[in-house]
Parts: sequence; structure tokens; C-alpha cells
Amino acid sequence: EGVIDKLYKGMPEETRPTYESLSRTITVVPARNTAILNIDVMAYSPEEAQTVANTLMGVYNGPEKPDTGNATGKVEHNEL
Repeated sequence: EGVIDKLYKGMPEETRPTYESLSRTITVVPARNTAILNIDVMAYSPEEAQTVANTLMGVYNGPEKPDTGNATGKVEHNEL
């Protein structure tokens, strides 16, 4: 199951964002010499951004580590 499927489960297919539109709101940068990924998500709320980042990490880590996402950090509110 992909990120969009996990995030928008139960939402009608025609109202879900496309992969292209969702990918424009996400930036992933590995931290040099670590296993850390810095994930920036532009969203309508801090909670939505956190959910997207944590879901992305859950998919990245696979089913063997489903609960390892723990988005933290600075929250900036920008109008989309």
C-alpha cells in the first residue's frame, strides 16, 4: 500500500490528490553520514504535515518497522 492509499483511505478516488500534486509538497533530504531523513511537508495544518511525514516514513521503513515515524521539529504555517 502506498503513501496516498494510506493517507487518504476511505476518501473517494476522484477527490484524492495525485502522486504528482502530493510530491510537489514534500522534500526529502538525507542528513549527511547518518540514517536520518529530513522531511519537509507543506500542508494546510501542522497535523496534516506530521501525518504525511510519518506515513511516508512508515512506507519507507516497510511493514517490519511500521511505527518508527516520529515527525518533530519546527512548524511553519504557510498558506497553500
